[in-house]
Amino acid sequence: MPEEPVPTSPAVGVRLGPMTWVPGLRATPNDPWAHRKGEPRPLALLWSLYLMASALVTLLRVRSLTMPTTEQFAFGCRSMVLMVMIGVSVLWPMVRLSQQFPRRRNLSLLADLVVLLIPVQAVVWPMPLLTHWPLEVAAGVVVHIASWAFLSAGVLSLAYGLGESVPRWWWMVGCVAVAIAAPAGDLWIRGLGGGPTASMVALWSPLTAVWGLASAPSGLMPVMQSWEWAFSLIPGAAGGLMWMVSARFAPMEEAGYSVACPGEKG
Repeated sequence: MPEEPVPTSPAVGVRLGPMTWVPGLRATPNDPWAHRKGEPRPLALLWSLYLMASALVTLLRVRSLTMPTTEQFAFGCRSMVLMVMIGVSVLWPMVRLSQQFPRRRNLSLLADLVVLLIPVQAVVWPMPLLTHWPLEVAAGVVVHIASWAFLSAGVLSLAYGLGESVPRWWWMVGCVAVAIAAPAGDLWIRGLGGGPTASMVALWSPLTAVWGLASAPSGLMPVMQSWEWAFSLIPGAAGGLMWMVSARFAPMEEAGYSVACPGEKG
C-alpha cells in the first residue's frame, strides 16, 4: 500500500489554554532538526532549572544547617558561582556538541550567550548583601563568568565551522582539559610549597577562579587588583579570537549546511 502523505500544513505547536507554546515544535517524521525546535527557549528552561537546583544545594543549604555566618554565606556564594562556571564552560558545550549544528551559528551562539548570562546577573549581584563583598568583586565575578562563556562560544564556533572534519568528542575533551588543567597545576604548586603563584594559577580555570577572586584572609574583605581584571579578560579575548578565526572555515549559508544530514534550507 502507498504510504500516507505527510501533511504540509504548518504545525500549531503546543497549546495550553489560550496560548501556543513553541510554534512549529511538532515536526515531520525523521526530521534531523526536531531536537532544536524553538531554540533557545529549551536552553533557557534547562538553564533556569539548573540555576534553581544549584541554589538549593549551595546558598539555600547554608540556611538549613545552622545559624549562618558571613563566612558560611561566602562559601555558599562561591559554591554557587562554581556551579555557574561548570554550566557555561562544560555543560553548555556538551549539550551543543551533542546536537545538530546550527545553520546560522553566529545568531545561535549570541542567543545562547544572552540566555546564559542574563539570569547570572540576578544570581551574582545580590551576593554582596550576604557576604559583604565589595561591588567591584561582584563585578569581577560577572566579568569572569562572561569571559569563560565567550571562550566556550569560541570553541563551539570553531566546532561549527570545521564540522565533522574534527570529531566532536575532541572539542569536549578540550573543554574539560582547560577546566581541570589549572587546578591540577595549583595542587602541584602547593605541594611544592605554594606561594603567590598558586592564587594566580587558580584564575586560569573556571573551577577555581571564584576562590582566587572572592577569597581573602580572615577579617579582611577581598579586593580586585589590576592584574586580576586583566586575567579575567584573557579567556574572553581568546574566545573572541577563535570566533573570528572560525569564520574562515564556515560553510556557505546558501548551501543549507547540516552536519549529520545535508539538505535544503529550512
